Amino acid sequence: MPHEIFDSQKQRIPILVWGTDIEEETIIQAVTLANLPIAYHHIALMPDAHVGFGMPIGGIVATQEHIIPNAVGVDIGCGMRFVPLKLREEQVRAKTKEIARHVAQTVPVGFNWFKQRQKEIADLEMRWKRSTILQQYITEPELQKAGKQIGTLGSGNHFVELQKDDQAQMYLMVHSGSRNLGKTSADKFNRLAKKFIKESRGEEFRDLAYLPGESPHGQAYIAVMDYCLDFAKSNRKLMLNNILGRLKTIFGKDVQAGNDHDVHHNYARQEEHYGAMVWVHRKGATSAQTGEVGIIPGSMGAPSYIVEGKGNPASFCSCSHGSGRVMSRKEAHRRFDEKDLVKSLGKYDVYLHHRKRHKVVDEGPYAYKNIED
Repeated sequence: MPHEIFDSQKQRIPILVWGTDIEEETIIQAVTLANLPIAYHHIALMPDAHVGFGMPIGGIVATQEHIIPNAVGVDIGCGMRFVPLKLREEQVRAKTKEIARHVAQTVPVGFNWFKQRQKEIADLEMRWKRSTILQQYITEPELQKAGKQIGTLGSGNHFVELQKDDQAQMYLMVHSGSRNLGKTSADKFNRLAKKFIKESRGEEFRDLAYLPGESPHGQAYIAVMDYCLDFAKSNRKLMLNNILGRLKTIFGKDVQAGNDHDVHHNYARQEEHYGAMVWVHRKGATSAQTGEVGIIPGSMGAPSYIVEGKGNPASFCSCSHGSGRVMSRKEAHRRFDEKDLVKSLGKYDVYLHHRKRHKVVDEGPYAYKNIED
């Protein structure tokens, strides 16, 4: 059960918290969120909640008639995709380095992307050409860049992993989002939202500015957000399919053992809660409707979980999206080095393939909460 934070002298609505080690700055951000005039019923914080830009990552806020670009975030549609494999642990261990090399050659990482347009962008290009709204808010150069970025990983805590379960069955999991398309779109609409607040209310809402959902800009944000969600999903699917193709070459057979699953954890969606249709903004949170499949990844070297939603109304039918950071990336680099990273991974039996390991020191297990908690 969550515990409630509510001070009628300081808050409009309560905050429900599913966590025992939520830092004070995260709570302060949640209180600011709870005081938004458009926030509905209560704010929910998942166990992995930590400080974000504008609102906590791992937070959920619902609104009835407005949309908040920064309550979705700059990586619109960031999420997870996984697929079971017809491979056992011993097969993968025998060819670990070969697999890692093939994956690295297949999936551009960081600021890298493909030199040529990928054909998998075709449907999204056609959709853009047929929509005056999309053409108004997404430029042709941005779309061309997206055509070369689809199927690429990005940076931060995005990853490709081969994982095993407790029966030594192998799985392929990908974590990535909408790349530059999502960021440029989010930035545009946050600027428009700040302008709207300034002109309509005479106030400055730098991080949590909002737009009326039925306004032209509000409708445009919803259309562009949905477009970015589909791009992010296609991005993960292409990476997964390209890797499956490489694995087929390595093992001489089709290695996919079942259906793949894909979930977003940065988005807004209209849902019914507490008798009203509301926009549920999940920023670093996963939908957990009754029976719905979810994916909660652990930190580098920690287990990940495939879960089933319980439809808890108090969480707006949501759950964690990962472990949650306990320190900033800057702090992790200040306190730890490459030797610490390698040492921390040793007990988890991990093979880390990264040409510049010092650049991922901020992603070591020490920078995250315990996924079991």
